[in-house]
Amino acid sequence: EALLRNLIYLRCGWSSLLQKDSIEGISLGAGLKIPMVFGSILVDYGFRDFSNLGILHAFTMSLIL
Repeated sequence: EALLRNLIYLRCGWSSLLQKDSIEGISLGAGLKIPMVFGSILVDYGFRDFSNLGILHAFTMSLIL
């Protein structure tokens, strides 16, 4: 994970890199931290490749008070 200017998060990984016959591929993600008067809002997106099963997209929003 890399943090840029305390606003943008970039993520990358491969959980099954050295495993034989795994269906899991690369994982990528990005997040945005939006400062507000009362706290922050985090918006995250994730992408995971599961080979024959397809691609998983994940989206989350969080409120930090």
